[in-house]
Order: sequence, then structure tokens, then C-alpha cells
Amino acid sequence: MLLIITALVLAIGGLIAVDEASGIRVKSVEPDPATELPSTESIRITFSEPMDAASVQTHFRISPEVAGSFAWEGSRLTFDPPQPLLPDRDYQITLAKGARSLAGRQTKSDFVWKFHTRAPGVLYLSPADTQPKSLWAWSQKTDSASLLYSTKSGVEDFAPSVDGTQIALSVINAAGLTDIWLIDANGENARLLINCMPAGCYDPVWSPDQRLLAYERYEIDASGLPGSSRVWLYDFETKQTAPLFEDNQILGINPLWSPSGDKIAFYDLNEKLVRVVRLGTGEENTLPSSSDEMGAFSPDGLSIAYPGIGDEDNNDVYQLWLQSLDKAESTLLLETSREIANVVWSPNGRWIAFEAWHDRVKITGDVKLVVFDMEAREMQEISCCDTFGFMDLQWNPTGDRLLVRLTEAYPSSATQIMIYNVETGKSELVAENGVNARWLP
Repeated sequence: MLLIITALVLAIGGLIAVDEASGIRVKSVEPDPATELPSTESIRITFSEPMDAASVQTHFRISPEVAGSFAWEGSRLTFDPPQPLLPDRDYQITLAKGARSLAGRQTKSDFVWKFHTRAPGVLYLSPADTQPKSLWAWSQKTDSASLLYSTKSGVEDFAPSVDGTQIALSVINAAGLTDIWLIDANGENARLLINCMPAGCYDPVWSPDQRLLAYERYEIDASGLPGSSRVWLYDFETKQTAPLFEDNQILGINPLWSPSGDKIAFYDLNEKLVRVVRLGTGEENTLPSSSDEMGAFSPDGLSIAYPGIGDEDNNDVYQLWLQSLDKAESTLLLETSREIANVVWSPNGRWIAFEAWHDRVKITGDVKLVVFDMEAREMQEISCCDTFGFMDLQWNPTGDRLLVRLTEAYPSSATQIMIYNVETGKSELVAENGVNARWLP
């Protein structure tokens, strides 16, 4: 009698499950149970032969139960939950016996593996009030921060990858300009990604599938001063970089990916509007903008919420609009007497947060944090977070916590990085004297 080997889990080198009676083999699974998974990661199973999709999906289980969609690429199954998994939780995947291949063979026993999601951390630059700045990491588990990466000249800005395994950095070089570097999430394995000389590069932004990195590149003009920026893309597969548009008159800042990754938006400095470009087709939407504000994509990537200005009795009225990118329809969400800036939409779709400025032109402060409930269509000023400067707002992957930077009034101008829980109304301190806070998934 043949020996049936089932559910063999290897801590190193992934997982392999072999059923010699049926000949079906699970070649690999993701996530690796030996590492913690970011809550935004997909679940993948690769088989040794083409499988019956309906049969495999019927025999697939995840515990605790999570809704999701299935996709196939050859013999690899991908399970994508519509929302991030809960952080700092144990999950178990089961492929129950009886899953069939296209050849009609069946698995004779259950294949099981477990993994753990990590609690998201926070990255930020410090000190806020002087140069050079270094990259710091705050751990939610230990409620403490540690130095992650530093250079002699300093770090200008950064962006963690979607899966939280790498960080792209804009690092100041010996010429006083900036190149793009890459480090692992633990701060090690620093390597130069894009040598931008004789120009400068900053504001890196990862595409959702992590194949592309968008960034701003500025040339140095004849007088030796930085010129206007253009949006460039770096391709991790080809290791090539090029401008998003060949036309060098299309100047752009603040690149922003749609959650689906099929669109990229940026602010056009010449035309004074927001361009939304569909990659592959080149089709565009344009949105009016009185400032360099980008707005925020909806979680499904089909709409953008963006600020505008109206008029009422010869007085400016500041508005938040919802623009459908497929139907070219606009809906007014709210009006307020304060200028709207830094719009961010929660990944769960429930909340839109933004800064409400009393006088942004003079940058004199009196800035309030406002959260708009998309279900109730109600706006609420959050009392925890009055400040006197930009807030660096960013939602966590599950959409219930918001990173906020608070700045005291001049001449102090001291900064704090806080986490505000939109569901409980409570806030907690992450760090003093920090800027550019970002979640590490």
C-alpha cells in the first residue's frame, strides 16, 4: 500500500504537500508561516498541475471566516479579501480533501497551514526642526520607537511598500540633491535604486502591485536652482525608469495611485488641474483644482473626492466634491467656511478625513481635523487634534485609525505624531518632534 503524505509543513523554504496516491502537489503557499503577514497581503496556493477552479474554491476554508474573491493564473490560486485582515491575529487556511485537478484526480486528505498577521507600525522622520533627518520606527506592541536608518546628509522623505517588506527613501546626496534608495523593513540592505544626478528625485509612491514606483523628478536650471517637477515611473521588473509623459511640458507633482493600480493621478502645474491617467490606454480625466490639492481615490478606484471653491454672496465657500471617473458625474458632498486640504479616504470606504484651514495661504494655523461619514453624510470636527500646521494625515489599512501630526503655535512649532481612533474617539501619542508619519503595514 502506498504511503500517503499529507499536509507536510516546512518552516524553511515554504510549504509542500504531496499526495502520492493522487499525484497532486501543492508546490508553495503564501504567506510563509515562518513570517508574520501584513494585513493587506493576499493568500496564494500554487499547485503542480492545472486544477478545477470551482472544486478548489469549494474546498477552500479560512478561519476566522473572511469573505473574499478568487483569481487564477495558471495553476496558482489567489484569494483576496475585500478588506485587510485583522492585525495581530492567527489565521488558518484549509484545503479540504476532495479538491479535483482538471485531470480528475482528487486530494485524499486536508492540507492545512497557519499564519499570523502583524500589528502595523509607524514610520516617521526626526528631528522635525532641523537637519539631517533620520528614519524612525514605532512599534505598537512595545509602544516604543527605534532608529531605523540614517545617513550623514539625511532622509528627505520615504514610502513603505504595500506589503511592508521594503521602504523607498529619498536620500540627500553629497551634491545636496536627492536619489532614491531602497532598504528592507528592518533598516538593513540599503541599496541605491535610482541615481537621479544631475537632477533630484523625491516623493516616491508604490503601485498597489509593487511593480512600479512613481516619483517626482526635478531638473536643475541654468542658475543652479531646482526647476519644476515631472512625474516619473520606475519599473522593478525591467529596472528602467522614464517620465510618465514624453511631453516635457506636462509638469506634475503629488503622484497618487488608485487602489486598483490601473490609474495614476497627479497635479498638473501648467494647467492647474488634476490629471487622472489610465495606464495601458492613456485615457484621462481632468479635475478642476484651485491649488495643488489632489483629493483621494475611493477604495474601489472608481471615484475621487476632491476639494473645490464655490461662491456665496461674494464670499468663498469651500467644497468637497465626489467625481465619478467612469460616468463623468459630480456630486457635492459638503460645504464649509474653511479651506479643505489633504483629503484622505479610509480603505473601508466609511470615512473621508481632511484638514480644515482658517488661513492656509499665510500658513498661520488654526487647523482642524474633520471627518466626514460617507454613510450618514455628516461632517464632524475632531476636538483632539487642533493644530497650527500640516497634519500628514494617513489611514491605517483597516480604516479605523488615523495618523495625525500636530504642530504647536509659533514660536514653539513643536510637533507630535498621534493616532486617532475614529470609532472610539480616543487618541494616543506616537512620537515627539517627528514629521512625515506613515503606516508600516
